[in-house]
Amino acid sequence: MNRSISIKSNRLISIALPLLLALLMSACGGGGSSSSSSSSSSSSGSTTPTPAQNTVAVSVDSNVFGALNEPFVSVTLCSPTAPTTCMTIDHILVDTGSTGLRVFAQPANAAALSTLNLTQQTVAGNPVVECLTFVQGYTWGPIKSANIQIGGETAKNVAIQVMADPGFTDTSACSGSNSSSTNINTPALFAANGVLGVGLALQDCGPACISASNVENVYFSCSTTGTNCVNIGLPVANQVQNPTSLFATDNNGVILTLNTVPAAGAVSATGTLTFGIDTQADNVSANSNLLLLNNIGNFTTVFEGQTYLNSYIDSGSNGLFFNAPASNPITECTGNTQYFYCPASTLSLTASLSGVAGSTAAATVNFAVANTNTLVNNNDAAYINLGGTAADTPQGLTFDWGLPFFYGKSVYVVIEGSTTKKGTGPYFGW
Repeated sequence: MNRSISIKSNRLISIALPLLLALLMSACGGGGSSSSSSSSSSSSGSTTPTPAQNTVAVSVDSNVFGALNEPFVSVTLCSPTAPTTCMTIDHILVDTGSTGLRVFAQPANAAALSTLNLTQQTVAGNPVVECLTFVQGYTWGPIKSANIQIGGETAKNVAIQVMADPGFTDTSACSGSNSSSTNINTPALFAANGVLGVGLALQDCGPACISASNVENVYFSCSTTGTNCVNIGLPVANQVQNPTSLFATDNNGVILTLNTVPAAGAVSATGTLTFGIDTQADNVSANSNLLLLNNIGNFTTVFEGQTYLNSYIDSGSNGLFFNAPASNPITECTGNTQYFYCPASTLSLTASLSGVAGSTAAATVNFAVANTNTLVNNNDAAYINLGGTAADTPQGLTFDWGLPFFYGKSVYVVIEGSTTKKGTGPYFGW
């Protein structure tokens, strides 16, 4: 296919407006990481079943950042040159709307990543640095190689981004080429210790960033002092990679499963991130709905007679984001919850989702939108009915099916060009 799934696409709303809600929540819980000189651990006296080798536990909790509707996992990073020197970092956001692992150089309540001596990627002897755009701002940091362990899966020498690395404090190249001037280069502003992008694409930019004349302004070559950065092209093999695609067997996609939550919200939610689809007994395709996607990774939503061509499913968005039709508006919030919806009473709604040719028949999805101010007053972390407005794009009206869509179901995310018993990616299924 003619792939143009790019990190600069407005499709990748990886952290959709969590900051507004974080202002309303008191921080609680913990966060951070642990490090050791060995990647092994042991325990005794536990009756907890051993997780499958291709799975990792997912939690939705408010943690030290006061996050809402954000699914987290723990990821272990190891030094490529000293593989037994490792660090486990918790509260890494699971994001089906982006690609690649990005970790802060100084996670909350943790040792700095510098203790791992990760390998710096260079071009002509100069370090490679990345400027990554999210809805509410940008992050900046070098590309380094690390060995990654998630659950029982491992991948070696994976290109990742280390955000807010103290050796690269000059962000002028990023802010100068970015439509957003807001720097969100801290765990507190990002509301996580990092992000695990397990989306549709193999690389975070792909062919669009191969040429030095590209207009993406994603990869830069900087001096050894972290200054004088210039935009460069980068071969896809050197770009930030989808870690799932690098696992030995379970490498064609992921399944994100979350338990359901009540309408009033829940203090937390739990689930599982499973790697691979139709590669083991625990990841057999069981989805009855399959949405094959267009060349920018989107499908079509029809809601209240309005067509949203720019639709996608994104666990990194903490709500359902769409602009209601003028014929049937939904009251918006004001103040700190501006851009979220605040109807007088909870709305029970229905939409139809359809993919390109080869998809199953259009799927009917029932969902709800509640009053955001009422929800957050409960001081919970998991909400099935949180919604707000969206940023429409030249590709069409946007419907971002964020984390509320995932509650109570297993959602399949199949990587571009990968095959399962159901078909060839990219596609979503549930």
